[in-house]
Amino acid sequence: MMRLAAATSLGCVEVLALYVATHVQLDTRQRAGLVPVFLLLLMSLPRTFAAALILLSGGWLAADLRAQFLPEYQKEDYRDAVQAALSLHRQTGAELVIAADPVGSAYYGADVLGPAPCYPILVACGPAFQSVPWPRAIPAINAGRWNLARVQGWLSSRDEREGDVVVLLRLDRNHRDSGWPPVLATDRVEQRLRFQGFEIDVLKTPIHSDAQPALDKPASSASPSLAAAANSMEPVHK
Repeated sequence: MMRLAAATSLGCVEVLALYVATHVQLDTRQRAGLVPVFLLLLMSLPRTFAAALILLSGGWLAADLRAQFLPEYQKEDYRDAVQAALSLHRQTGAELVIAADPVGSAYYGADVLGPAPCYPILVACGPAFQSVPWPRAIPAINAGRWNLARVQGWLSSRDEREGDVVVLLRLDRNHRDSGWPPVLATDRVEQRLRFQGFEIDVLKTPIHSDAQPALDKPASSASPSLAAAANSMEPVHK
C-alpha cells in the first residue's frame, strides 16, 4: 500500500516538474496517464476494490473502442502524408513547407531546415538532424510555429516565378494556433489532399492579405496518380 502510494505521488510530481520545466500547459493526455495509477491505489483498499476494478476495466475498454472505431483517434498517416508532399514537390518543383512536427517530417524523408528552436529541439533544424542517419533529399521549411503575420508576409514576398508552395499541415489542436489554417482557408488553394491527421495544400503565390475565403472548396482524398507516385518512391522507413 505504501509503495503504491509513493509511486502515485512520484507520478504526480513528475508531471508537475515537466510542466514547470517546459512552461507548457498541462495536457489532458498527460494527466490521463495518472488515472490508472489512482485506480490501482483504490483497488488496494478492500472497500473500493470492486468499484475501482470496474472503472479501470471500463476505461480501458472505452479507449480500445474509441481507437478502433473513431477516425480522430486512429493512427496518423504520417509516412504517406510526408511522401505525398515529397511527390508533389518532385512533380511540380513547388517549395515544401512543414506546418507539422519537424522531427517526424525529417524521419520520413524531408530535409527540414529552419532556425532555432526546431521544436521540440532547442537548436536549429539543420544541425539537429545532421547526427541521425535519416536519408533526406528534398529541402523543406520548418514553419509550424509561424504566426499569421509571418505567414502572410512570407507568401506575399514570393515572386510568381518562384512557383507554387506545398504546405503539409498537421490537423491537431497543438497546431490550431498556427498562422497557416486561416491562409489555407482562402481561395488561393489550388489542390487539397487529406490523409489521416494531415492536410496537404498547394498554394499559388504570391498571396496577399486580401485573399478571399474559399467557398466550401471540398477537400479531396489522395488522387490515384499522386498515390502511385508516392508508392513508387524508394521507401524511407517502415
